Amino acid sequence: MPHKILGITAQIRRSTKPGALKAHADIRIETDGGVLHEMGYAVVQKIGAAPFVGFPSRQGSTPGKYFPIVDADGEIKKEIFEAILTAYRKGD
Repeated sequence: MPHKILGITAQIRRSTKPGALKAHADIRIETDGGVLHEMGYAVVQKIGAAPFVGFPSRQGSTPGKYFPIVDADGEIKKEIFEAILTAYRKGD
C-alpha cells in the first residue's frame, strides 16, 4: 500500500577534514504510515563547483571503488537531495 510522504528533514554533520567531502547527512522521511531513517549521505563540493549529494555507499574490496547501499529515483530522489542541500546551506 503506498504511503503519503508528509515531510523530509535532514541532519548535517560537517567534516572537519580538508577535501571535497564537506559533510555527512542523515534523513528522516515521515509518512502517514511511519518514519524511515536513512544515514550516511555525503555532501561533496569540489573547488569552483556547486555542492552535490551522494547516496550512502560501502567501499568494495578494490581500493577506491564504492557501491551504493541506498538508491532512489523520481521525485523522492529530488526531494531528498533538496532537503539535504537546504540543511547544508543553512550552516554556511
